[in-house]
Amino acid sequence: MAYVKKIRILHVAQAAGGVDRYLKMLLKYLDKNRFENIVIASHDYKQEEYRGLADHFEYLDMERSIGYRDLKAAVSLRKRIRYYQPDSIYAHSSKAGALCRLANLGLSSLCVYNPHGWSFMMQVPNRKRKVYVLLERGMAFFTDQIVCISEAEKKAALQHHICKASKLHVIKSGVDIQTYRKRKPSNVQKKDLHIPETSIVVGMVGRLEPQKGADIFLKMAELLLQKRTDIHFLLVGSGAQKQDLLNFAGTHGFLENVHITDWVQDPYDYIELFDIAVLLSRWEGFGLVIPEYMLCQKPIVATFCDAIPELIQNGQNGFLVPKEDAKTACDRVLDLLDDKELQTKFKQNGLKKVYEQYDIQRVSKAHEVLFEMIQNQGR
Repeated sequence: MAYVKKIRILHVAQAAGGVDRYLKMLLKYLDKNRFENIVIASHDYKQEEYRGLADHFEYLDMERSIGYRDLKAAVSLRKRIRYYQPDSIYAHSSKAGALCRLANLGLSSLCVYNPHGWSFMMQVPNRKRKVYVLLERGMAFFTDQIVCISEAEKKAALQHHICKASKLHVIKSGVDIQTYRKRKPSNVQKKDLHIPETSIVVGMVGRLEPQKGADIFLKMAELLLQKRTDIHFLLVGSGAQKQDLLNFAGTHGFLENVHITDWVQDPYDYIELFDIAVLLSRWEGFGLVIPEYMLCQKPIVATFCDAIPELIQNGQNGFLVPKEDAKTACDRVLDLLDDKELQTKFKQNGLKKVYEQYDIQRVSKAHEVLFEMIQNQGR
């Protein structure tokens, strides 16, 4: 049998959170007989979690904000590209995308970019948004293929003339259904979080940063507690807003009903405690936690923005509410709490959708096809 050289892929990732979970699931199901995977990541990542997933793992000093250190990071990354000589570089998120394409100038590796949510989709001043658009347009010239994790992301790219449609490849994100089915029951209980056993838990998973709308979540919580006093609110995540959120709850007199876990290894342990799952994002490239909620069979209330309506059909497998609208979010949670049949409908329809459309093994297979396609085109 003839030896077939593996396709070597250099993955570069700066942003953690959902990107980290996405990358680990992707690597898990990529065919190890056909692909060699090298991961270069920021210090927000944990090397031990990539053992058995990546053939090599290295850290690179990368910062989320734009600054003079980016040039040093690009120079260091260029040295590693020359050392590993990958067939393809796969850049995850906007900062990694910029560094990879800068570092790869004049080198022979093909470049794939996955923004995981365009930077210009964020809520930023128009001047800054225009700068982000111009940067993405310029960088697209040095990109062989751009992976969009939702149709909304592709649509945004075309609307802003980032590149030709032929460079945009939609691979909708997914969750690891197989691992979830095999996982052991969670050991996390309400009492571990100082939540009364008889309380209703309304929860949200996400970074405690403006994008995810945790501040809107707490405004919703305040309104809900005016209607019912038996609800506790669980935020699963960490971030710069944590103290501001705690201060808000304390100032408004409901701190004892708010619980923040900080970063956790396995969000499913906490999602399983939810009675109602919420995501009140201001913008989303995909919203990976929504299929995670569906897999756990939780009724969902989420914002109508970007890719989320691809995941949730209002009134069928969840409720959609306007951005920044704590009052409507409160009303929809109350509707669910008052209607067990509706909860069951959302749970069943959500589980069906995640099995049919959002299995991470499909995502890995689609990437295999993509990498082999661009490898053949690049020869």
